[in-house]
Amino acid sequence: MTAGAESGLRIALLGPLEVWQDGTRVDLSSNRLRMLLAVLALFAGETVSVEDLAVALWPKEPPVHERRSVQTYISRLRHELSPGAIRTVRDGYRLEVEHDRVDVLRFRRLVSEAALLKGTLEERELLEEALALWRGRPFDGVESGARHLPKVARLVELHLSAMERWIDLCLAEGRHNGLVAEVWELAIRHPLREPLWGRLLLTLDRCGRPAEALALYEQLRRRLVEDLGVDPAPELQRIHATLLDSDMRQAEPLVPRQLPAGVTGFVGRDHELEELDRSLCGGVRICVISGTAGVGKTSLAVHWAHRAGAHFEDGQLYVDLQGVGPSEAAMSPQDALSALLEAMGVPPQNVPADLPARSALYRTMLAGKRILLVLDNAQDAGQVRWLLPGGTACTVLVTSRHSLSSLVIAEGAALITLDVLTRDQARNLLSHRLGRERIETDVAATDEIIDLCARLPLALAIVAGRAAASPSLPLGVLAAGLRRVRTDISVLATGDARTDLPSALSRSYDTLPADAARLFRLLAAHPGPDVTPAAAASLAGLDRPQTQRLLDVLLEAHLVSEVVPGRFAFHDLLRAYARGLARAAAPAAHQQAARRAVEYYLHSAYQAASLLEPAAHLITPQAPEPEVRPEHLERHSQALTWLQAEQTVLFAVLSQAMADGLHAHVVCLAPSLAVWCDLQGDWNGKITVHRLALEAAKRLHDSTACVRAHQGMASALIELDRIELARAELDRALGLSRALGDPALHGSCLFTQALLSLKQGLPATALGQALECLEWCKTATLSAAGARTMSLISECYSLMGQYDQAIVVGELAMGISVRAEDGVGQAHIAVALGLVHSRMSDHQGAIVCFERALGLFRDLGHRFHEGNTLIHLGTAYEAVGRSVESVRCWQRSTAILDELRYETTREPRSQLADLTHPTGG
Repeated sequence: MTAGAESGLRIALLGPLEVWQDGTRVDLSSNRLRMLLAVLALFAGETVSVEDLAVALWPKEPPVHERRSVQTYISRLRHELSPGAIRTVRDGYRLEVEHDRVDVLRFRRLVSEAALLKGTLEERELLEEALALWRGRPFDGVESGARHLPKVARLVELHLSAMERWIDLCLAEGRHNGLVAEVWELAIRHPLREPLWGRLLLTLDRCGRPAEALALYEQLRRRLVEDLGVDPAPELQRIHATLLDSDMRQAEPLVPRQLPAGVTGFVGRDHELEELDRSLCGGVRICVISGTAGVGKTSLAVHWAHRAGAHFEDGQLYVDLQGVGPSEAAMSPQDALSALLEAMGVPPQNVPADLPARSALYRTMLAGKRILLVLDNAQDAGQVRWLLPGGTACTVLVTSRHSLSSLVIAEGAALITLDVLTRDQARNLLSHRLGRERIETDVAATDEIIDLCARLPLALAIVAGRAAASPSLPLGVLAAGLRRVRTDISVLATGDARTDLPSALSRSYDTLPADAARLFRLLAAHPGPDVTPAAAASLAGLDRPQTQRLLDVLLEAHLVSEVVPGRFAFHDLLRAYARGLARAAAPAAHQQAARRAVEYYLHSAYQAASLLEPAAHLITPQAPEPEVRPEHLERHSQALTWLQAEQTVLFAVLSQAMADGLHAHVVCLAPSLAVWCDLQGDWNGKITVHRLALEAAKRLHDSTACVRAHQGMASALIELDRIELARAELDRALGLSRALGDPALHGSCLFTQALLSLKQGLPATALGQALECLEWCKTATLSAAGARTMSLISECYSLMGQYDQAIVVGELAMGISVRAEDGVGQAHIAVALGLVHSRMSDHQGAIVCFERALGLFRDLGHRFHEGNTLIHLGTAYEAVGRSVESVRCWQRSTAILDELRYETTREPRSQLADLTHPTGG
C-alpha cells in the first residue's frame, strides 16, 4: 500500500466492518460506535440528523435525552478518528471522507460508470472491480436497525443486478468456464431470485452440462410449486424450452421498439434532459414529466427516450393513456396492460381477463429486463400504478398534465415540471423551423411572435408551421395577424385535435370541478403578473381557505403555476383563454370580480401607506363591497413587506382600474402608490401614477384630486431636475388650491414650491414660501406637516449662512415630530440638521445627525433615503479622517441606489474614485 493510499480514513462495509486511519486499523469495541460509524459512512458527505442517528442506535427504545446521548457517542467516535473527520452541522453530523474511501460509495460509482459503457469491455472490467469490493454479508458485525435502512436494501439489490449483468457479459464473451461455482453459490444464497437460476442454467448449458441444467430446472420447478404454489417465471420457462429444443436456441426474443417518431430538430430543454439523465440513468425507477397543455411534455419524453435507447437493450414500450380529457375517454389500466402484453409477444388469448392477474403477468414478463416504459398523457396516479413493473431493472417515464404527487410520495418518483420556453429557446425553435436568416431579417417581428405565443412550444410550432407554409410572407404580417390572440385564442386553432391549441386547453379545463373552473375564469379579471390567495379570495368573493384549495386544484392541473411560494400566475395564452370563457359564461360576473380585486388592493394599499408615511395626503376610500377582504396591516413592517411584494401588481391594478372606468378608485389608489414611489426614489413611476390620477380626477370633475395630482407630478419632476415642467405643474396646482381654499392642500403646494425654489438656488425665495406654508399648516393643525415645513425653513436658513437660526428651527421641528410620533419626519429632519452641521464644519455633530437618520430610515425600510443618507454620512466621515468608514458608506449607498436603478449614483461613485485615485492619475 502506498503512502498516499495509507493516509486518511478508509471504511469497508461490504462485509465485516473494517476501519483504517492513516494505514492503521481502528478497532471499535462498542457495537454502538460501529453502528454510528456505519450510518455516517453510508451517508458520507451528507448530513445525518440526530433523530436518524438515534433511531439507528436505539431502534426500539430511544433514550429520553436522545440528542445528549447521540452527542456522547459522537464524542467517543471522534477520539478514535482523525480530528475533523466528523463535522457538526446544522441539525446533525457529517462524515468528511472521500467517497472512494468508503467501499459502499466506491461500489455505487463503479456500477454507475459501467452502466454508461453498455456492452463494452470497460463495462465488464468496471463491474469486476465493483464486485471485488464485496467480502461477505454487508455490515457484518454491526447489530443495528441501520442494516434495514432503505439505502442498504437498494444496495443489496444493486449488487445482485450488477452480478447478473456481469454474468451476462461473461456469457456473451464466452467466458463461461469457471462461472458455474460462483453463480451456483450466489443462487443458493438467493433461492427465490429466478433470474439467477436462469443464468445458472445457461452457464451449465454453455459448459456442456445440459442434462444437469434440465435436472436443476425440474428441482427448482417442484420447489416453487410445492412451497409457493407458483410456476417458474416466463423467462425461466423460456430458457427451459431452449434447453429442450435446440432449434429454439437460435430464436431471438421479441424486443419491442414502440417509441413514436421524435420531433425533428428538437431544441431547448437542455437542463431537463440533463435531469432525466441524472435521474433515470442514476437509479431512479420512475420519472414524471408534468406541465400545462402544449408545453412539450411528450416531445421531451420521446426525445430523451430515443437518445437513451442504448441503455435499454431489452426494448422500449410506449402507450398513450389518453388521460388529457374527461375520465370516460381515458384508457383503462386493463386495456393498457393488454396492449403492453401483446407488444411483448403474449397472444391475446393468453392475456388474463382479471385486472390483478393481468398486472401480475405483465410484471412477470418484465422481471429482470432493462426496458424503458413511456406512459404518455396519464390521467392520474391510479391509472399508472397498475402499469408499474415490479423490479428495479425497468425504467418508467410518465407524462401528465397533473403532478401525480402520490407517485412521488409513495413510489419515490422524480418529478420534472415543464415551464414555457426561455426567450432564447423560443428563438432557437423558430430559427430551426424557419431558418436563421428569416427570423433575423425582422427581429422585432420575431420577438413579438414569441411574446404573443407566450413562449409556449405548441403555439410557437403552430405559427412556425404557418410561416413555413408561406415562405414569402413577412413575419411582420404574421405577427400583426397574431395580435388578436390577446382577446381570441381561436387565432391558434388548427382544426387538428393533436395540434389545436384551444382544444388542448379545453381538455384540461373540462376536467375541473365547477368551483375551480369558476375561479380559473375569474382570474382573467386580475391584471397580473401574479396573484396571492388573499387577493384571489376577494376577486372570487370566497374565503381564503376555500380559495387556496381551489388554487391547489388549478395548480395540480397546471392551469396556474406557483411562480414563487404563495404567488400564482398563468401565461398570457391561458389568460386569454380564461377571459374568453368568462365573457361567454357571465360578462357581468367578470366585471364584478375585477372591481372586487381593485377594492382589495385599494384598501390594503391605503392601510400600508398610512403606516409607512403618516404625514402623507391620502384619500380615505369608501367602504369595500362585503365580499372584499383586504389585508389587516397593523405594523410598519407588515406594510413594508406587503407593498414590496405587491408593487408591480399595484401599477397594473391602477392601469386596469383606469381602463375599466373605475375613476374614483384610481384617484384613491394613486396617493398610496405614490408613497411607495417616494420610498424607492421611483420618480418616473410617481409621475405615471399621478398622471393617471389626474386623468381620472378630470373625468370626475374632482378639483381637489386634480391639485394633488399636479402637485405630486411637480414634486417628482423636481427630483428629476426637470424644472420647467415642474413649475408648470406646480402653477396649475397652486391656482386650483387657492380657489378651493383648503389649508392643508394649499400648504402642501406651497411646500413643493419652496422645494422648487431651493432646487433653483433661491433659498431666500424658498424661505418666504416655506414661512407662508407654515402659516397654512398651523391653520390646518397638521403638526407632522408643520414639523417638516419647519425643517425646510431650517434648510433655507442654513443655505443663507444663518446657521444658529437654522439649528434652533431644526431642533424645534424635531421636537414636534417626536411628539407626533412621526418616525419618517424625524429621519428627514435629522438629515436636514446634519447638513447644517456640515456647513458649519461641525462634522462630528453632522455624523451624530446622519447616523440617527440612517438608523430610522433603515428601520422604516426607506431604501432610497437610506442610500442618500449614506452619501452624506460618508462625506462627514471623510471630513474627520475616518476614510475606511466613508468608503464603506459610499459602497453601501452605491449598492442600494443601483438596486433601485436610481440614475444619480454618480456622486458616491466619484467620491470612491477620488479616494482610489487621489492624485487623479
